[in-house]
Formats: sequence, structure tokens, C-alpha cells
Amino acid sequence: MSFARDMGHLFEAYIGRQLRLLPDAQVHPEITHRHGRKGGQQLRSVDWIVEFSDLLLLVEVKATMPTEAVRLGDLDAAESAWAKLVKASEQIDAVAGYLRDGHEAYAHITPAGRPILGLVITLEPFYLINAYDFLPATTTPVYVASAEELERLVTVTSTTASQPMLQHHMEHAVGWHVRESFAGHTFEPNPIVESAWHRYPWSDSTADPRQ
Repeated sequence: MSFARDMGHLFEAYIGRQLRLLPDAQVHPEITHRHGRKGGQQLRSVDWIVEFSDLLLLVEVKATMPTEAVRLGDLDAAESAWAKLVKASEQIDAVAGYLRDGHEAYAHITPAGRPILGLVITLEPFYLINAYDFLPATTTPVYVASAEELERLVTVTSTTASQPMLQHHMEHAVGWHVRESFAGHTFEPNPIVESAWHRYPWSDSTADPRQ
């Protein structure tokens, strides 16, 4: 359990580093606030709130990956595997409600008529999760994407990163993966991924493979 918890914290921080690569967005970390009668309940927002000029993106990070049941297409057994994704969707929807209602804890983030989308980031892809009604019906549109897709999204150079997300939402024909909206766009190398890659000896073509 401690490993899973530590992994979750590290993955959340890593996704935050990726989001901060966005040159045209403001990234807000998790917000803790009181709720309920007399403020007796303490709630946490999503892990990251990304403010674009034309979009509010609510990002919840889940260090999870498809189980064997999911990979084999056993939908009955797979339901428990994406329970975390269901919870994340509901959490995103709740935070979007606070933003729309002008909750004081979110006063520094003003929706101002911008659309709000939710993005659940996982360690590995959950294939077809966006194509069918696996996620609960929410007021706020929520999509699941892998860390690899986010690593690509934040380095788009032909447009702002908000546009592929809005395109993904508007074009129902590409509801399979967020990366389907990357077609036609240009990207630069991801500096965080490249830095990690160059830590390995095999990244240097002149390195001795025996070392």
C-alpha cells in the first residue's frame, strides 16, 4: 500500500511538471476547502486546474493501468478496474460545479463563460474507455488519457494545447483516444522525457553497450 501511495504522489507531481510546460496556460495545484453544513467537511479539488484563454481543463491523476480483465475485454470483471476512473470523473464534475457556482475557494479562477472539460490521466492507456458509456454521465465532459498522450499534448506547436482538447470534445467521431485529435498538428520534443532518456547509457550511440 505504501508503494502504491508513494507512486501516486510521484505520478501526480510528474503530471504537474508536464502541465507547466504549457506556454499559454496557468496551472493551479489542488485546492483544499470546507464544504457542507457549517463547513464540517473538508474536500479536495482535482489535482490540477489548467486555465487557458478559451478553456478550463480539470485534471485528475490516477496511477492506474488496465488489469488483465480489461485487456482481455471481460467487461463484467473489468468494472472494478476502472472504479478509480469513475470516482475521478465524479470528482471533476463536482469541482466544475464549484467553479460555475463561484465558490469562494476558487475565486482566483474565473470560468468567464469558458467551456470546462475534465481529463483523467492514467499510467497506461485504457483502450476504448472514451468510446462507450463506461464512465458515469456527468454535467462536465470527462475524458481519459494516458501519460504518454499528455506528454505529447503539452508540446504542440501549431496551436494552443486547448484546441486539440476542444476538437476532441466536438468531433464525436474521434472519441477513442485524445491523440486522435493530434492529426495535422506539429509538436516539439518533450524536454522532460528527453532529459530522462539521456540518463540511460543506451541513449548515447557512442556508449559501450557492455557498461
